[in-house]
Amino acid sequence: MSRLVITESALDAVAKKFELDKNALEVKTPSGGYSRNRLAIIKSNHRQIFVKEVDTTIVPGSGQEELGWLKKDYLCMKAIQAKYPEIVPDWIELIHDDKVLCMPAYSSESGWQWHLPNQPEEQAKYIELVVNAIDSLEKLKFDKSEIAKLNLAPVFKDDLASNKGIELMASDENYRKRLISKYQKLLVSAQPHLQEPIKQIITLLGDAKKIQELVKEGQKLAAQPNDYFGHCDIRTDNIAYNPKLAQIKLVDWNWASYTPKNFGATEFLVNAKLGGADIEPWTDKLNREMIASFIGLFTRSCLKDELVEGGSLRDYQANTAAIATYLHNKLSS
Repeated sequence: MSRLVITESALDAVAKKFELDKNALEVKTPSGGYSRNRLAIIKSNHRQIFVKEVDTTIVPGSGQEELGWLKKDYLCMKAIQAKYPEIVPDWIELIHDDKVLCMPAYSSESGWQWHLPNQPEEQAKYIELVVNAIDSLEKLKFDKSEIAKLNLAPVFKDDLASNKGIELMASDENYRKRLISKYQKLLVSAQPHLQEPIKQIITLLGDAKKIQELVKEGQKLAAQPNDYFGHCDIRTDNIAYNPKLAQIKLVDWNWASYTPKNFGATEFLVNAKLGGADIEPWTDKLNREMIASFIGLFTRSCLKDELVEGGSLRDYQANTAAIATYLHNKLSS
């Protein structure tokens, strides 16, 4: 499925909600990210609105799962807005029978960017802002009724701890061969900072003893208590950054849940390293057992069919597993 702009009915709802002249609107499709939802940036004069729509006619089943995620995204951002308004969008609206989520677009024209900064000095400032935001989130406490309302069960952490990807790697020789073949193809055109991690995961796939050690280490993640609130999908696609304002905005909260300590920092730092950043000053934030589990999760995912036609999600997942292998080796040395 290719990336889709929003439906006419959603556009009508947005125009009505924000009192815009529909005939004067400019609608464009945002780049980046991985989604089965319809996405658009709507421009009206100097105002830009990001719109995410669940179209129940094109998603699996009746779309109830996607609608639940959209509602959770909205509720979580509203809850964080009351605690740490500086790290979430300034406003959020859920409209059109809870099928359309709207927020500021945080566009490049306004000084915002949705990627890792290019310069090392700016990367360090960006990483520090995000890690500090994650630390703030880990201090948040919700009561039982709020946890139930926001659906903060530790789904992602539990899935990560039980995905059995490393066990599959240990037990299935054909599976390892398929992975080696994929990584050998990726290595041919890999960016310079990814070449060594890819070589290291190819080496890992041929080392039965090391894989067994990872199995044992990954199993320890399940025993870590889920005592800290986290976003659970903190990567550059979900972070708007304004260098002049020294501000970030975190979006896409539908995976938010309670996690072990440094869960959010680990997923973010792995993603930053994937982009080529130097994360050495923050390696004390890495959760080693989580990194071991990342290797299993993302190698297992990277062999699936693409989520969208012509997408690059599976290569992204393969490279994430390679970065996790590189970081795990570094922590083990």
